[in-house]
Formats: sequence, structure tokens, C-alpha cells
Amino acid sequence: MDLEQWLKLATWLAPAALGCASLWLSTRQFPWGARTAYREEYKFAKSFFEDLEQHPKMHAFAQQKGYQAIVGSQDLSASLIKHLMSLLDPGLALQDYVLSKSYLKHTPGRSNRQLSFASAAFSTRKRCQAIGVAYFVGFLVFYTSAFLPLFLWTWAKISSPLAISLTVFTLPVGLFCAFFFAREFRRLRGAMGLIKRQNDEADSNELADDERD
Repeated sequence: MDLEQWLKLATWLAPAALGCASLWLSTRQFPWGARTAYREEYKFAKSFFEDLEQHPKMHAFAQQKGYQAIVGSQDLSASLIKHLMSLLDPGLALQDYVLSKSYLKHTPGRSNRQLSFASAAFSTRKRCQAIGVAYFVGFLVFYTSAFLPLFLWTWAKISSPLAISLTVFTLPVGLFCAFFFAREFRRLRGAMGLIKRQNDEADSNELADDERD
């Protein structure tokens, strides 16, 4: 390629790289807020758990409101939050659950495996991995298609008016679909990680109980 073609390519690669970085950041947003919010969450959580320890027979309604206040949502039941809090890394567990709850099902009870996938399509780890690969491929395909007319124009495969006409359609549709697949990939990975950690901890606890017996 000559210098002019390299300049054209650089002109379109820069916004493409910026868009990719923005897309990645949008899927990695941390839901707990700034440093001040962390401090307030710590103070409340410390106070609530101390109160709960001192009053083990606290009314169920008060417990529910306390647990919901910790996560800042009324959509999660007290039994679910209590289960998430029982895991070794409750902060990460809450983060992953809030991110991935559309993939998860909670079955209350004494079981240490209260969380599972809501759909039978995710019944095995291999299926989850296959769907995750499909999400990732979908992201690559649509992200590439969003800028494809511009690359074709850069390589002198299509005319400038045609490239502009196609980009008006491919750019918004491609980026929207790419964001969808990237988001679902992140959610699925979060659900897989949460369930794996839960089951690993349950296995460890059961093994420890068997050794004591």
C-alpha cells in the first residue's frame, strides 16, 4: 500500500480501536460506586451484622430489609443474599450474581448448592463453554461488520459513496449487536464462575465433614 492508503487505514483504525475500548469498559463497569460509597457500605454492613449477631432471633422482616440494604436492591430475597454472603468472597459473589442473574436460578434451603443455571441449555460446563464461544464469535463478526464497508473502501474495493451508504446501516447495527454479544459473554462467564466457586466450596465443606466423621 502507498502512503495515502496507510493514512486512510489509520483514520479508520483509530475510532475502531476507541470503540472497542469503550465497549470493553462498558462490560466491566463496577456496580458498587466510588470510594465514599464503599466506606458507607462497610459501616452499614458492620453495624447490621453486629446487630444480627447480638439478636439471632431478629424479625425476618428486619433481616430482609437489612440484607437488601447491603446490596441496595429489593429484587433479591434475604435467603439469596444470605447464601451469597456465606461464600468465601461475598463481594465477588454479589457482583457476579447481580451481573448474571438472568442466567441463574436460586433454590432456597439448607443446601450449599442453592444456585444453578435457570435453563437446561446450560446443564453442563461444555455447553456453557460452547455458548460462550458462540457469543465471542458473534461479537467479533458484528464488530468487524460494523466497520467492514470502511475497510473495503480503504482497500479500494468499493466506492466512497457506497461505503458511506453501507456504513450508515452496518455501524449502528453492528455495534449494537457486538455490544449485546459482549454483554452476554460477560454475564455467562460471571454465572459460570459463581456456580463453580459455590460448588467447589460445597465439595470442600462436605469433604471436611466426612473426615471429621
